[in-house]
Amino acid sequence: MITLEIPNDEWRAPARTALGIGRDPADCGGDDNQQCLRDMIDTYKSNVDAIFKELTAIADPSKTLIRAQDFYMYLFPADQISQIYDIFPSYWKEAQDYLGEVAAGYGIPVAKVYDDFMGPDGTKNPEQDGLISSDGLHPTVAGAQRISELIHDLGYGLAS
Repeated sequence: MITLEIPNDEWRAPARTALGIGRDPADCGGDDNQQCLRDMIDTYKSNVDAIFKELTAIADPSKTLIRAQDFYMYLFPADQISQIYDIFPSYWKEAQDYLGEVAAGYGIPVAKVYDDFMGPDGTKNPEQDGLISSDGLHPTVAGAQRISELIHDLGYGLAS
């Protein structure tokens, strides 16, 4: 069984810029100082496409059990939570939805961690539910258990 979580490292620099951490938010560009986030979404989508293309070239989903998971929104740094919720939910949701679309195209089910942890509108704080630690990044034991249950609930059938 292959479980796949797409890396999110490309979010770090644009997020820090948009939040004004060590840089002026205007450096992000655009009329709303969020162009770097839109550019990052394009990069993320390109990475998702490439990862799924390469993975399925070496592991046929009709012969190999492959499961993917999307991911909850990082709530770091904690002292900028309100700004994070003001800026990121639509971008993060777009990325998670795209992951689901691409995976579906290959017949690969996706555990909807984002929806489960963040709620349908993306504004729930999973730390308050004990699912992520106070660092705003890492799942707690309960959060890791929830993720494993979401993956388990996808079942164990191969892609058709």
